[in-house]
Amino acid sequence: MGITDAQVADLVERLSRDLRSTGMASYLHLVQSEILHARELFDYPNFYLDKNDPSRPERFEEKVVEDVQQDILDSMIVWPPCPRHPNHPLWYHDGNWVCEQEQVCIATVGALPGQRGRE
Repeated sequence: MGITDAQVADLVERLSRDLRSTGMASYLHLVQSEILHARELFDYPNFYLDKNDPSRPERFEEKVVEDVQQDILDSMIVWPPCPRHPNHPLWYHDGNWVCEQEQVCIATVGALPGQRGRE
């Protein structure tokens, strides 16, 4: 079983919500771009994950979220900024945005709070 259209639509909606809530709507195009890239990779016949691997949807989400974040970080923008320490980003772990400095979950993907002055 591959990645379903419903899983893709859900991820696009949640990641797009995080971009909008943090004032980064101009980067929404990255979500579609990275979704297309990840689908090509995950649908490739010789991809290292078995199509029936139950962790496949989670690995797909991880790839898309981390690639979108990396694209933004490559632009010299801290995203998503940690609400506790705005000089460093939150990092994706198991469906959550995590402050690694304090090892605390800040929000699930799709539930980032708006940033002051950037909403």
